[in-house]
Amino acid sequence: MNRFSPAEVIATAALLAGVTGCASTSLDRNKAVVLANARAYNEHDIAGLRDTMAPDLVRRCQATPDITVRSADDFIAFATREWKTFPDGRLEVERLVAEGDRVGLFGHFVGTQRGPMGPFPASDRRMDIDFGGVFRIEDGRIAEIWVTWDNLTALAQLGHWSPESESAGAPEAIAPGSSGRQTP
Repeated sequence: MNRFSPAEVIATAALLAGVTGCASTSLDRNKAVVLANARAYNEHDIAGLRDTMAPDLVRRCQATPDITVRSADDFIAFATREWKTFPDGRLEVERLVAEGDRVGLFGHFVGTQRGPMGPFPASDRRMDIDFGGVFRIEDGRIAEIWVTWDNLTALAQLGHWSPESESAGAPEAIAPGSSGRQTP
C-alpha cells in the first residue's frame, strides 16, 4: 500500500502555509487540501478540519443517508461523533487523482467500534474497509464531498449483520424514495 511519508506531509503543510516551490499547480494544491483534511481527521484536530473546509461544505454519502452535512459545523459534529464511535479510527490515503477542481481519493479506514453507531451498540470489534471519495475544491477549501464504502462489509465486521441471518435479502441501503445516485 502506498502511504504518505512524513516528508510529503510536511510538504503539504508548506503548501497550505503558502510556501512556493513545493508544488506548482492548482491540482497539487487541491490534493494538499485533501491530505491536510485527512491528517486533521486522524488527529482529531477541529481547527485543522475547519481550515480545510468551506463554511458551507456539503457532504453526500449513499452509505449514510440519514446523516446530513450542509456546513463545516455539521461536518465537525459528524466527525466528533465518529471519533467517539471509533476513537482509534485512522483514514489512510492510498491514491489521489486531481482534475480541474475535483480530487478523487481511494483510501482505507481501520478502527475499533467503542461507541454506538446509529442504531448499533458498541461491539468492540474492528472495522477494516476501503472507501472512495471525490472532493470539490473552491478557493483552497473543500466545498463538497461525495464518499462511499461497502456498508454490508463494515456491518459484518462489526458483528451487526451476517448474510446467514438475513432471510429477506440485503437490508435497505438507500433512503426510501431516493434513487441513491449522486453525481460528483
